[in-house]
Amino acid sequence: RSALNHLKTIVFVGDPKTTKRSRATWVEEVDNIPGLFKKKRPITKTTREVVQFIENNDDLKQYLTIIKKAAISIKKTDNYFEIVSKEESVRARFVVLCAGTMDVQPSIRGSIEPILPYANRGDVLYCIRCDGHRTVGQDTAVIGSGPGAGWIAIILKERYELPNLYILTHGKAFEGSDELLNILKEYQIKIVLDEIEDVLGEAKEGLRGFKLMNKEIIVSKAFVSLGS
Repeated sequence: RSALNHLKTIVFVGDPKTTKRSRATWVEEVDNIPGLFKKKRPITKTTREVVQFIENNDDLKQYLTIIKKAAISIKKTDNYFEIVSKEESVRARFVVLCAGTMDVQPSIRGSIEPILPYANRGDVLYCIRCDGHRTVGQDTAVIGSGPGAGWIAIILKERYELPNLYILTHGKAFEGSDELLNILKEYQIKIVLDEIEDVLGEAKEGLRGFKLMNKEIIVSKAFVSLGS
């Protein structure tokens, strides 16, 4: 976007190791933006398309320089920023950080690994604005113990009228006002305080629910509300 606006721009896109770890490389689909519905790996694909468009445009290509290295550090002086990679450094008046954010994952049996296969296939979700519609008609759990988890559950209930909706606090006390608790009770959203012991299902077939200390919660979708 900076280059398209005729600003001389240097982009550190990362080295093979860092780009492999990038979440963008394993997002298989984006279904909340018109025009991207049918693209596979749409984030990386559209990025390549825009870069190719700029590089093929005689007027624009002078504004874009791509460095296939990871930025290691940024130092501020009185007049500029110095961005340093392993082999070189550049100076810039402004720096835009576009590295994204990483959601806080629930630790199950001391590891985040059990949840990841279901997050990768789109059964465990993180953004209600992006993915709330995926829960239509399905039993759903919200993982979290703060007020945000309660309000996410309420929005899901109001928008999509889910048949069964749970808040799994993962062994913590639920932190909610009397107002919030009253709405959850009115909507018959169940708060479950037991710790999650395991994820039920198969990665290829989909989420089936969660095994807790004294019960199983059967759901096909879940939202994580633990922060980022």
